[in-house]
Amino acid sequence: MSFGDDTLDPSNRWEAEAKANQWVFDDSRRFDLRQFLAVQREFNELLQFRRHGRTLSSLSEHQRTDAMKDLVLSTAAELFEMLGHLNWKMHKRGRPQDKAKLLEEYVDTFKFVLNFIVYAPFDLEEFVAEFERKSEVVRRRLDEEFEDRAPFHTGLENPGGTSGR
Repeated sequence: MSFGDDTLDPSNRWEAEAKANQWVFDDSRRFDLRQFLAVQREFNELLQFRRHGRTLSSLSEHQRTDAMKDLVLSTAAELFEMLGHLNWKMHKRGRPQDKAKLLEEYVDTFKFVLNFIVYAPFDLEEFVAEFERKSEVVRRRLDEEFEDRAPFHTGLENPGGTSGR
């Protein structure tokens, strides 16, 4: 998402973009990773500006590494919060799950994971290419591990190469 003049105060850009898009899905209601990333990138631009008076693009390698360390720790904390809302303890009877709270923890965790891409020293296209490469490697290892079993087709395979972008 472009905001035109990058010299604008990020808090003004954030508010303008929030009002313009209302942070909703497009009409097709499809999952759009780029839209989620745009929301997280703008939030982090605002965070960096308000807390430190800087932009994401101005972060030094050391500052970016510190931010990633904090993200890893925060993500771990969110995962444990999510775990707290699951009936996972073998020695306890299950209790009714608060699905609204569980959903909130899922979203919190997802937002932190998206921040890994926001702060990463590579762009989204590099990430997607590596994701596709690694997915092929993992699938090949799975196929090799279970050669004696019939192949399972998910319907998601794309013989043309990429994931349909």
